[in-house]
Amino acid sequence: MKEMKNYVILLLIAVSIFACKKDQEENVDPPKPVPLPVYMPMEVGNYWVYQSFKVENSGETPLDKYDSVAITRDTMINDHKFFVFEGNEHSSPWHTLRILRDSSGYYVFPNGEIYFTYQKEDGEVYYEHTVFEQNLIDTAWYVKNYNERVDQPISFPIGDYEALNRCSDYAVTPQDPNFPDSLKYRKAHSYFIENIGQANYYEFYALARFHYDKRLIRYQIIRMIED
Repeated sequence: MKEMKNYVILLLIAVSIFACKKDQEENVDPPKPVPLPVYMPMEVGNYWVYQSFKVENSGETPLDKYDSVAITRDTMINDHKFFVFEGNEHSSPWHTLRILRDSSGYYVFPNGEIYFTYQKEDGEVYYEHTVFEQNLIDTAWYVKNYNERVDQPISFPIGDYEALNRCSDYAVTPQDPNFPDSLKYRKAHSYFIENIGQANYYEFYALARFHYDKRLIRYQIIRMIED
C-alpha cells in the first residue's frame, strides 16, 4: 500500500513537471525573422547629392557640378507600393528618374525589370536593354548589368565603405564607319552601400575619350521606427 502511495505521488510530480514544461514551451516567443540588408533605402524624403568628377587616362578632376536625386512620393501600382525618384541626374532638368520598389532585395521597375539586386551570383546578368536613338552618330547602344565581387572597402567622398559593385557593359553601334573601336565598348561601375544607397553613377558620351563619375557627397536617409 505504501509503495502504491509513493507511485501515485511520483506520477503526480511527473505530470506537474510535464505541464509546467509544456506551458513554458507554449509561452516562448517565436524567433524574429532576420531582416534583409537594404542597399537602396526607400522612404519619402530620402535624398542623395552627387558631385561630378571628370575621369581621363591622365587622371581625374573634381568639377563644380552637382546632381540630386530624391524620393518625392510613393504610389500604388498593381497592388504594390512603389517609390518615385526625381532629380536632375546627368545634369538634366528636374524630372522623374525612375519608379522602384524593394522586392526581397530586388529593386525593380513596375514592368519587373531589375535596377539592382544583391541576390544574384557574381557575373550573372540580371538586366539587358537596347536603346535606339535617332539622328545621332551612336544610333544604338546595348547595356547589360551584373555584379562583380569587391574584396576591400572603396573610397568615396563620404568615407571608406564596403560596397556592392554593379557592373554595366555598354556596346555602342555607331552609324559612322570611322567610329573608333576603342570607344565602342565601355564598362561602368556603380557601387551600392548598405543602408545608404547608390554611392556613384557613370556618364559618358559616345565620341568622348573620358567619362564622368558622379560620386555621393551628401545624403539624408529617414529611418522608420519599428514596432
